[in-house]
Amino acid sequence: MSSEQQAMLVKIRELSEERTQASIDHWLQFSNMGTWQFWVSVVALIFPLAVLLIYLDRRRTFEILFFGFVVHVLMNYLDAYGVANGLVEHPYIIIPGMPINLAINTALIPVLFMLTYQYCINQSRNVYFFGLIAAVFTGLVLGGLATATEFLHLFKGMNIWYIFVIDYLEFVLAYWLTSFFLKIGNQDLNRKEGNQAITSPRKRQIRYDFFRKKREAGGGAS
Repeated sequence: MSSEQQAMLVKIRELSEERTQASIDHWLQFSNMGTWQFWVSVVALIFPLAVLLIYLDRRRTFEILFFGFVVHVLMNYLDAYGVANGLVEHPYIIIPGMPINLAINTALIPVLFMLTYQYCINQSRNVYFFGLIAAVFTGLVLGGLATATEFLHLFKGMNIWYIFVIDYLEFVLAYWLTSFFLKIGNQDLNRKEGNQAITSPRKRQIRYDFFRKKREAGGGAS
């Protein structure tokens, strides 16, 4: 490694440390536990998770949670990219030194998207349509409220319409990835049971429950 590269890495590290310290100083002065904004953020983190524990379909726990995990990961990566490039700013955060919006990225939007997805597959609704409605709420309504109350600052041409589009793409991508892995699991099940593949999530669940009960009955008989 050349001395020039080493010097540049040192500069990057020092600037990163300065930025983190500045974020901590800002939190201690303006976003600490003595501010109402902090507690709004805490409620926005805890309440959706409590709702999820109540309404989560236990028959599809791993499927729903995987869907939400994909949304959560995408949101955190994109939010971190936006913060690092000066597109977005979160004046009020829960954890000092962590400039992303933990409540929104970890709980509020992922839980809303998970419950929307759960409703669609349980009631045989159009996932893309209801995902669009959910994205309208998170991007335009929630995004507009966050900017109006200064929980979110947008720069360099970024606006809530971009947030709406990004949220919808996150929902769709999470749906595609979940469907992809369910299809792989369904193919494995078909090979074991020797039946034709079933693509409908609802029919797939019925079929899965049928063979699970069949195996349990067989195990009990033995």
